[in-house]
Amino acid sequence: MTSRLLCLPLALALAPAGCARSSDAAPTRAAPAATVAREHDSEESERRLPERALDVRINGKPVAAWQPEQIANVPAVRVQNKQGAAREAWSIDELVHRLAGPTARVVAVLGPNAKRVPVEAAPGRTLVLRVTRDGDYKAQWAEGAPLMHDVRGLELAQ
Repeated sequence: MTSRLLCLPLALALAPAGCARSSDAAPTRAAPAATVAREHDSEESERRLPERALDVRINGKPVAAWQPEQIANVPAVRVQNKQGAAREAWSIDELVHRLAGPTARVVAVLGPNAKRVPVEAAPGRTLVLRVTRDGDYKAQWAEGAPLMHDVRGLELAQ
C-alpha cells in the first residue's frame, strides 16, 4: 500500500496533461482491424431506420415525399447483403401499395443527378429498399443483386 502512495506523485508528474486512469489495470492494446470489422458487422445487424424522406412521383407529377416514419411503419422483410449477413428491408411493392394505393406500381428508381433506373416487372423477384450504414437508401433485388445505391426517390404509375 505504501509503495502505491509513494509512486502516485511520480506517476502523476510523468502522466500527460488530461490523461487519467480509472483503474490500476494495465492499459489494453487496440483491437486488430479484423476484430473491429466483425464488431461493426454485429452492429449492422441492428435495425436501421431511414433518416431522410423519399421523393415520390406518380404519373410524372411530384407528390408529398414519404417521410421516414411512414416507411418505418411498413413491415420489414429480411434479406442478405453481399457478405451473406441478414438485413432488414422493405419490399418496394409493399411500400407502394400501402403508401400510394393498391393499384400503384413502381416504374423507376431515382438517384442523384437525375439518374433514373427503370424497373421491369420480374416474376419471382422482389425489389427491396434498405438503409445502408451511411443512412442512405439502397434498392436491391431480395436475392442480393443491387439495382441502385443512394436512392433519392421512386417513380410510380397508377
